[in-house]
Amino acid sequence: MQRVLSRVVFGLSLGVTPVAQAGLFDAVTGGIGNIGASLVKGSMGSGSKSDDSSDSASPPTGVTIKLENMDALPKTKKVILSNFVVEFQSRYSTTKSGFSFMGLGNAGSSTSINDVTLPSSDTLQTITNFAYLDVVKKLKAKGYEVIQVSDLSPAAQASHDEMITGASAIKSGEAFTNLDGESVLYSPDGMTSILPAYGCDHYPMKGFTDIVSNAARQITPTREQRMANAQDRIPLLKVWITVGFGEVDAKGGHAQENYLKRQQSYYGSSKVSTEIESGNTANASAGMFLKQGATHFAFTVPTLLSPDENRTDYRGPRCPNTDRKNSNALISLNTAADKAFPADGDALILLEHKYRDDGSEVVALSNKANSIGVTDTAIGGGIGIRSAKEKSDGTQTQSSQNGQGVKLSLKGSSSSGTIVGNDARNGTRINTTSQYATEIGADFYATSSVKMITDVSTAFVDKLP
Repeated sequence: MQRVLSRVVFGLSLGVTPVAQAGLFDAVTGGIGNIGASLVKGSMGSGSKSDDSSDSASPPTGVTIKLENMDALPKTKKVILSNFVVEFQSRYSTTKSGFSFMGLGNAGSSTSINDVTLPSSDTLQTITNFAYLDVVKKLKAKGYEVIQVSDLSPAAQASHDEMITGASAIKSGEAFTNLDGESVLYSPDGMTSILPAYGCDHYPMKGFTDIVSNAARQITPTREQRMANAQDRIPLLKVWITVGFGEVDAKGGHAQENYLKRQQSYYGSSKVSTEIESGNTANASAGMFLKQGATHFAFTVPTLLSPDENRTDYRGPRCPNTDRKNSNALISLNTAADKAFPADGDALILLEHKYRDDGSEVVALSNKANSIGVTDTAIGGGIGIRSAKEKSDGTQTQSSQNGQGVKLSLKGSSSSGTIVGNDARNGTRINTTSQYATEIGADFYATSSVKMITDVSTAFVDKLP
């Protein structure tokens, strides 16, 4: 079904196979514009054109763009398209905790997770191939000569091969851990891409281990420079597009004993019932968009380097303390005047704000942590038995759906932790995990993704000199 979908929805086979690296650009000549009517205009009704006349169309409204250092680009209208990745977010995850100091207070934690079932790998690969060919078509229409990696000079090819050797290369469909959660990465058939350099809004990956293990896989500025210099000093263009499906939020609250219910137990009973309530809450939403910052064009501008020289002027990690989501010292290298965007180039065109223009309605759910019922039973001699059980009143909304078939469901919420003594005001911890699931039909996912990708790439190319 999914394989059929990638042919029916997209109108035709892209005709690009894993062994067709040298033929990627030749496929554009065959008319990428024909892959449009049923895919974009027919399903979204947003006015995107499917023929070559779309090259001169005005950039779509609603795409907000940030430019960085674009004056550094050479006037020669040539680029080496060296890196192209479409990232499909598959999970969002966030955890928040309350405050505790030296054992005082009762800081619980709240974790919210939102998973989506992505379309088949065939469909995701076809979306990526389409996005790649569409960008090439638009660059050529803008008057740029686009050089593919297979046409590099021997010296430039050697520098390129250094970057993609071994673990450096992205394998289409591989899992990627980012600051938002998890995703899968795809490059066009026949093309090899690499992870971008550190940024703050989406990369690096969560945790010290992920940062260290992926550091060797990232683009090396000096090798990029040598590659560009060996190819007549032509800039490198690296494209990264992040397709999102929703968000999550969590608030960690303090557990507190519900004294009213405790006092309702009659005096002198051998059983005392207490209810521990938590302020932990979780929220999730579902609705397709392209992620800001992570969706960008990055250019490596060639400078003169000797064979043994390393770059010292690269616009490396820019993570202001005010915006940074990860406080690890490895990525805190520059001033607060810089912006929290991926730092993998000398000149950048970035999506400044989330872009959501696929005609879909955002759906949302929220839930509060279940309370914990505690029963203390006295059995004599100062000895007692304590039992604890999670309690739910069953009033939480379980699902929400929009007219495009995007459905968000609360699959479950569970609490765990520690209850200390008879006084829950200090030491008690209630930790809650809320699990959401998003369902999106493969046909809508494909048309939504391509609609937004073509909108944003049109706006990006329009900003080129």
